[in-house]
Amino acid sequence: MIATIPTLQAFAPVLRRVRKIDAKTDAWVRPDALDTCLYCWRVWMGRRDTDLGAKSQRTLQGDGDGFGNSETMAARRDNEIAEATDAMIGDLTSAHRWAIFRKCSIATAWRFPQLDYMTTAQEAVESLEKKLRGNVATRMLFG
Repeated sequence: MIATIPTLQAFAPVLRRVRKIDAKTDAWVRPDALDTCLYCWRVWMGRRDTDLGAKSQRTLQGDGDGFGNSETMAARRDNEIAEATDAMIGDLTSAHRWAIFRKCSIATAWRFPQLDYMTTAQEAVESLEKKLRGNVATRMLFG
């Protein structure tokens, strides 16, 4: 009696070519510029330092070359966007400003019972977007 040893070919997976239609991925969708500005602003408001000294910029120093690495540059850019957004929100009327605060979950109460929150929030978003489109620090996000 002769013993046979199974070959590895019987157990090897069969490679198949993927059709081009099956390999397609979804197209990249550019994030909304206003949402990006409000997100940076909301994060910035959560960690805003009450000390106005220069020590808050110490964390943005780089690896010794004076320009920083990619993380510090991104943090600087996020801070610029947040500060510009804060300035533009500060320029809104108090009802619009409060609507933005509530929309971003910074404030939970609505202090204007005579106004409809949804209508006021929509007006505030439109007004803020117009201001951010004209701002030097944020207009490239809308392009």
